[in-house]
Amino acid sequence: MWGWAFLLILGNVRCDEGVRGVESIGRVYQELGDEEVEESDLLSYGVEDLLDESEHRGMRGKRSSFYRSGKEVALQVSDTLDILLVKQGYNKQMRPNSGGDPVEVELNMAIRTIGPIDETKEVFSLDCYFRQTWFDPRLKFNTSGLTQLALNWKFLTKIWKPDTVFLNGQRCYLHKMTVPNRFIRVYPDGRVSYSQRLTLWARCAMYLGKYPFDSQSCPLEMGSFGYTAQDLVYKWSSSPLSMDEVEMSQYKLTSWDFGVEKQKSDRKIASGLRTDSVAFLRFDFERQSGFWLLGIYFPLTLVVMCSWVAFWIVKTDVPARISLGVTTVLSVTKIGFGGKAKPQVGYSTALDIYIIICFFYTFAALTEFAVINFITIFVQRHKKQEEEINEKKEQLKKAADILDNLTVSNNGNQTEESEEIDKDTDILAQLGDMKMKVEYSNEKKAVQEQSEETKEDDKSETKTKVSIIQNLVCKVRELERQLAGWKPQLPPIPVLLYEETQYVVDRLDEISRMVFPISFLLTSLCYWTYYFHIAEDFD
Repeated sequence: MWGWAFLLILGNVRCDEGVRGVESIGRVYQELGDEEVEESDLLSYGVEDLLDESEHRGMRGKRSSFYRSGKEVALQVSDTLDILLVKQGYNKQMRPNSGGDPVEVELNMAIRTIGPIDETKEVFSLDCYFRQTWFDPRLKFNTSGLTQLALNWKFLTKIWKPDTVFLNGQRCYLHKMTVPNRFIRVYPDGRVSYSQRLTLWARCAMYLGKYPFDSQSCPLEMGSFGYTAQDLVYKWSSSPLSMDEVEMSQYKLTSWDFGVEKQKSDRKIASGLRTDSVAFLRFDFERQSGFWLLGIYFPLTLVVMCSWVAFWIVKTDVPARISLGVTTVLSVTKIGFGGKAKPQVGYSTALDIYIIICFFYTFAALTEFAVINFITIFVQRHKKQEEEINEKKEQLKKAADILDNLTVSNNGNQTEESEEIDKDTDILAQLGDMKMKVEYSNEKKAVQEQSEETKEDDKSETKTKVSIIQNLVCKVRELERQLAGWKPQLPPIPVLLYEETQYVVDRLDEISRMVFPISFLLTSLCYWTYYFHIAEDFD
């Protein structure tokens, strides 16, 4: 009897907790049979443990009331949004705290990649996650079990959001693969977090005077398009920027900076120029110059050194020296001025200066051979002219002596016609100057015509011949005196160069072998010192 009474009492206690405990206790009774069941006997069979298990199951049932299905959560989110956007009359055209304190927008950016940086267009690009956070009191909610509302990007069309733009941006696009890469989160306290993935190109004013050893500072400026600083201000979060391992082919990111400033905008409002809140990031890039050192500087230096080989080639080997000089000049022109990747700016860069230096030295090596070759030919030409004058002096002296002898013979007796012809031939042969030949022939013809008109006797004819010869002798003597005092007009060069031309030319080659390498070394030293330690990165 006591056993059945205990079972009934225990079954009533367990009816709300399940039938499993009753079945267990029933199994205990079946094992005991129809014998009287004492409390001690039940405890010996573990009924106390079954009671503890029943209490545990009751507590778990109470906790299960806090868990809901996904359908219940969705209905609760939908009801919350209806209350926030519809029943409370949310106006997305008006900013939070309209007419009051400005909205404070907190910015954060996660950069995935930077580059390329295009110095020809003066732009740089980056791929980033751009995040904005602000408080909107109209979106506060207090729903049990909801810590945030994770919403689709289409929800952005239902609420107010900052009209943030990149002030120095040129192009920008939102990633849409496979869906628009942006999301929004709304928290119970009214905080709204908005994130989107962007790839943008921004302007970066560059000074390339030290190209390719330059460093550039490129800003990224963000501000509101429609709101002034009285309505919207920006600030950076505690960790404003995060980025992956940034690797660029031409540049290295050395440092970055951030800040917020209020500045006058070029846009006007009724009261004048508006004051905007502008947040900025500034990236400092240093160009990696290894490509230009290996691809331009080293080949140009090697070509300049090759041009010095001409100083060891014999100057009489004109084709070899000319070919080497022209080849080096053309090589510098091709390597230095033929590249299309150089920035097209209106001022000279460090690379342009070095190209001009190399071009000057190769052209100077070619000019050096032209100078020594010209000096040799020029001096030889003057020496040849001097020899011709001296030879002409000798010819005139011989012609004058022949005329003197002829004058004496015509005064003493008459000569035969054949002898006269021979004398004329000898005189003309000795007179190497064409002008003297013409004067002698004209003088003789004029006197003969005069003698035919007078028709004098043989004695007058003899006097005519004598007068012809005497007149010609006077002119020859006069020309001889003029040539005796003539000296060749030398160019304005040292006498040593005129007298010892071969020695001077050889010395010029020897001096060039030392002057060209030493001067190029000093010029290069000044070049590298200036552009690495003196020249400024920014104009």
